[in-house]
Amino acid sequence: MGGDDADEHARRILGDEVQGPAYDPSRRWQDRRHSVTASQRHSVTASQRHSVTASLHEHATRPGGAAYASSKRAVIGLVQAAALDYGQQNIRVNAISPGIISTRMFTDRLPTEAQQREAAATVGGLKRVGQPDEMAGAILFLASDECTYLTGASLLADGGLLAGI
Repeated sequence: MGGDDADEHARRILGDEVQGPAYDPSRRWQDRRHSVTASQRHSVTASQRHSVTASLHEHATRPGGAAYASSKRAVIGLVQAAALDYGQQNIRVNAISPGIISTRMFTDRLPTEAQQREAAATVGGLKRVGQPDEMAGAILFLASDECTYLTGASLLADGGLLAGI
């Protein structure tokens, strides 16, 4: 990807990944207190508990991943700032940082089953690609009453991928 295409790609990623959860009024922290929903792209929320999707790229990235990694690190800054801004209102804000998950982005990158199996064989301690429902479980934990003292944090849910690097 060269020149103008690379610039536009970076702008799109930063806009989607950072500006969406930061500026979209439907996603304002104080407006998101009442329901658990899996339909929002960036989060699943419960009463006064908010989880934002970051990424494994918050911790480590790959060649060509500058825009995506930067956007995910920015999301962590947003989570930490929101945790400080809303903590006195008893609103907790956390992120989940998934590893390789079987999503459209994954299948677009590795379209054949053979490529997907090869990638799964190299993924962390569990040696498999994670499923979206596994991330939903982690998000629900962050939003639960079992997790009342955690705020401004990122939960790494990568199947042991970083442990093997």
